[in-house]
Amino acid sequence: MWPGYVLSVALAAGLLVLSVSIVRSDAGEQIAQRTADAYRALPQQQRDRTVVFGESYIIAAYLDGYSKRYGLPAAYSANRSYGYFPAPPADRDTLLYIGRDPADLRPHFAVVQTVGDVGDDMHAYLLTGQRQSWDEIWPRLRTLTVS
Repeated sequence: MWPGYVLSVALAAGLLVLSVSIVRSDAGEQIAQRTADAYRALPQQQRDRTVVFGESYIIAAYLDGYSKRYGLPAAYSANRSYGYFPAPPADRDTLLYIGRDPADLRPHFAVVQTVGDVGDDMHAYLLTGQRQSWDEIWPRLRTLTVS
């Protein structure tokens, strides 16, 4: 029986080493850096009204984790725990969405345009022409799905 335990531990350790070596360790920083590029490309007046929004809580956490390094404001997301943080301020009516598809947000904004590539098959989308207040939008966007 002990050979089975030893083999199980060795296999688990091997898989852990392999998974860590496969995952790019700089992915989060690259996403934050490219998001910051898209954010800084906005005119200052628009930037002052812009919310940076991650498609998932993981993307929002990357953006928050590198916010000081790249000069990003606090990130928002309606996914998982981030969705239960306060909604964006009422005076923020433009959204810089970082993710694969802003489909859930399209009904709430008049214009959606791609403004950059952030890597890992994701883009930066600028959403303008907010149609409802954040108090109305936020509860509708919250999701607990894992993606």
